Amino acid sequence: MAQALSAHILTPEKTLFQGEGITSLLVPTHRGMANILPHHAPMMTSLRIGTISLFAGPDGTDRHFLSTSGTCRVHNNAVTVLAHVCEEAHEVDGERAQRALDDARGVLANRSDLSDGDILKYRDKIERALIRIALARSK
Repeated sequence: MAQALSAHILTPEKTLFQGEGITSLLVPTHRGMANILPHHAPMMTSLRIGTISLFAGPDGTDRHFLSTSGTCRVHNNAVTVLAHVCEEAHEVDGERAQRALDDARGVLANRSDLSDGDILKYRDKIERALIRIALARSK
């Protein structure tokens, strides 16, 4: 396949995906979503919380992952994602994500005693929970 990418998605604990035949990837970066196509210019960028989408993988299906912070490297039609936390859509527990969302919203509702850092931490928890809920519904 001349017009395809290889991709690796890794966390410190495991390899979530390793394969070829990817037609495109969408990756959440701090500058917005990056659409990576074959022959993309070399790139190294930081990730933000969001959904990584691989299209038309080796088995012909699209795959979606929740990702937190990390890095993405693109070079010679190879994409490597190193994420601190990453889950594939079928691994997401929607009920657990809903509880996490409710808990984080509850803490922020009484935020008068929270530091700015704590407020940001709970906003990130809400963002992760919302993405997990959306992924769980898309299974």
